[in-house]
Amino acid sequence: MKPSYRRTLRSLQRNILAGIITIGPLFVTYLIFSFLLGILAKAGLPVVWVLAALFPGDWLNQPWVQSTLSIILTLVVLYLVGHVTSLMVGRQALRLFETALDRLPFVAKIYGSVRQLIDSMMVKKGSSQRVVLIDFPIAGQKSIGFLTRTMTDSATGELLAAVLLPNAINPTSALLQIVPMQRVTECHVMAWYAYCIGEKLAFPELARHRKPVPMESVVGVSGNQVFLYPASDLAIIVSEHNPAETLNQKSGVDHARVIADCFQHSTVLPFRFGTVFNDDESLRKSIRSNQRQFQSNIDKLRGKTEMHLKIFVDDCCAHALEKHVPAEGVGREYLSNLRENAARTRERQTRARAVSFQMHRLFMPLDEEVSCRLTDSGKMVLDVAHLIDRKYVERYQNKFATTSASMRECQMQVSGPWPPYHFVQRLTRAAHSQPAAAAPVHVPAPAPSPMVAISEAIPAMA
Repeated sequence: MKPSYRRTLRSLQRNILAGIITIGPLFVTYLIFSFLLGILAKAGLPVVWVLAALFPGDWLNQPWVQSTLSIILTLVVLYLVGHVTSLMVGRQALRLFETALDRLPFVAKIYGSVRQLIDSMMVKKGSSQRVVLIDFPIAGQKSIGFLTRTMTDSATGELLAAVLLPNAINPTSALLQIVPMQRVTECHVMAWYAYCIGEKLAFPELARHRKPVPMESVVGVSGNQVFLYPASDLAIIVSEHNPAETLNQKSGVDHARVIADCFQHSTVLPFRFGTVFNDDESLRKSIRSNQRQFQSNIDKLRGKTEMHLKIFVDDCCAHALEKHVPAEGVGREYLSNLRENAARTRERQTRARAVSFQMHRLFMPLDEEVSCRLTDSGKMVLDVAHLIDRKYVERYQNKFATTSASMRECQMQVSGPWPPYHFVQRLTRAAHSQPAAAAPVHVPAPAPSPMVAISEAIPAMA
């Protein structure tokens, strides 16, 4: 056979199989609904025939009218029976009816089997069964089971657990094991720990995948493997997380390290430290509801990075004693102390604004966030976050070297380049202040500390 014929035949087989897989479920659904609707129509037809005899007319003799009326009448009867059964009198009548059926040898088996099948199909999702692990069939070998109930041994007072173990050969049958509760291990569902959002195009490994893809040689919080989770044009950087585990300071370092690694490949929008999604559905729902905002933020921050300045300035009011003003104070002394403290605060704000304006004039950033706080040693600390183009990082560092050498009245420190933590927060605040803003998501949070208000306080670095 020629290669062209072989390729054509292979293509025909593949497409026909795809069509069968697509049409098959629809055809089966059509057959089931046709069967159910046929039964409902036949059940109500006698009543419709009686109505046609009582109210003669051509419209009641039409087949489609009779079928529609019979289906509606049957559904009404089923609703009334269900409503009566839900009442106390109805439940007692149903109990008496089932007791009478149990006395009929052949009918009892059929009715009982059908009743159990329907009851099993109507079990709610929030049932009391939980997935657990127990030692079975020998100690040290774990088997998965369902914890159905707990009980107490009347002789010893020990707490016991009834665990249902599905049969591996025939899943419809199972073994019931009664074991001590201390031998039962809960199976915790793994959640997704979120680090940041990036651009899908920046990660070639996502080009042909719709499911999470592991990032090579990148380890996240608690030593878990980091994954790229595709979501339309975005890539969510996540790792598996056990909700029972607690996060510590090392987890915060791992969180920042993963974001920094991703920042080397793509523009990123960092999540707040400790952001966890319970399952795939909650992650996808959050991304879908905020996708337009995320994409807009990435477009605004593409090709940009953050540099962080820490400037230590002597307190201009250190010579004056800070006086405590009691809340219940009255009189001339109280008002005088209040005015003096307010004057010192204004003087500090003026000094901080002057230094901030000088930094802006020297470095000329695209955007900035500034906060100021007082230290116990009598210093004013200005935290300045500058947003700049990534290609100008070296020029920024050279400018810092000359500026720190010339400004001898203050001490300066620089760090970066960082992902734009502070400016993700600013873009999110701006979007949420609008009436049609998207649902809020976790982003870097503000760091609580005593501050002198210059502008809005910047958030803490994750």
